[in-house]
Amino acid sequence: LAEAVPSYLTVMTEGLRAVIPLRAHSSPAPAPTARPAAGSVAIALPASDDALAELLLHEFQHVKLDGLARLHPMVSASARPVLLRVPWQPQPSPVPDVLHGAYAFLGRTDLRRAIGPGQSYRRYQSWVRTATESLLTSGALTPAGHPAPSPAAAAMPAANRCPSGDRKSTRLNSSHIT
Repeated sequence: LAEAVPSYLTVMTEGLRAVIPLRAHSSPAPAPTARPAAGSVAIALPASDDALAELLLHEFQHVKLDGLARLHPMVSASARPVLLRVPWQPQPSPVPDVLHGAYAFLGRTDLRRAIGPGQSYRRYQSWVRTATESLLTSGALTPAGHPAPSPAAAAMPAANRCPSGDRKSTRLNSSHIT
């Protein structure tokens, strides 16, 4: 992470307070984010260091979004409940879960872009684009939820996002999240 996406690591070193080890499973390593325990993630040790880095980044994206959502709700409490289809799971998901997934996979997209775009990068990029389009048309986001990770930001090379080369335009809301 330090070489590929140092800005993510900088934020993670400030906000990650606990990594709770889980027992390994034969299926992909589970990694639930402990939403009531701010700054905590639970992870089963994956097979490689690269997989661990990706999993930590993904789960910490949830931690960041949880913190922001406590300060600035991103999903309207008055919006009718909506279930949206997302490419990373078979069943439709509620808007808050889709928002979390899009933001978490945006982090993975940035990581994969930095280490060499390949199949995983294209898959995550497509997932973020699809989820973002669904979120933006759902009518359930509050003004704090806009701009959500935009398909244009997810598709654009990082160097073209901002003149400084930082990832300001990939922020869920540029005034709140790095």
